Amino acid sequence: MVFTSVGESLIHSKQYEINTGKTVNITDVSNGTIAMTEIGPRYSLTWRRDKIASSDLFKDACKQPKVGNYESRKAKKNQFTDEFGQKMGKVFLQQQDTDQLVTRKWKNQNREKRE
Repeated sequence: MVFTSVGESLIHSKQYEINTGKTVNITDVSNGTIAMTEIGPRYSLTWRRDKIASSDLFKDACKQPKVGNYESRKAKKNQFTDEFGQKMGKVFLQQQDTDQLVTRKWKNQNREKRE
């Protein structure tokens, strides 16, 4: 990949492939005579904004979610706020007793219990 800066606000990007039809010698590299073909996409990057936005827009863009202190976290167990400011929580259930669990009964199960 080759990046070329043109002026203060423009950068060109191109991708080249070294032709493998002939062997590449160290002398070719030092002379700058390597045969290359352009492959892949080429694109240009430009600076579109070099000024800070208006104060109210900049303030909204820099807004971060509030992170509670230790005491408030301790009072609200298993609740937290993710990076987008959404309130999340964890729910814990007790382990179920599989003997009391209602399942489909088979005739073979009744025979095993009698024996």
